Amino acid sequence: MDQIIAEIRKIPPITRLLTGSSLVITIPVLMNIVHGYNTVFLSELVFQKLEVSLAFEVPFFISHV
Repeated sequence: MDQIIAEIRKIPPITRLLTGSSLVITIPVLMNIVHGYNTVFLSELVFQKLEVSLAFEVPFFISHV
């Protein structure tokens, strides 16, 4: 286990952040825990209903088309 953590720490921090963010957003959608519609960027939701989190989540979503 220590070797795995050591290998992960060799990865640059920004790459770890982007990869981790992609996994955190994508895995719940693939497991049907969260509906994919909740991760889609719709400007009216962000600006009219103030769901600002969508602006940050959407770039990290990996579609399983």
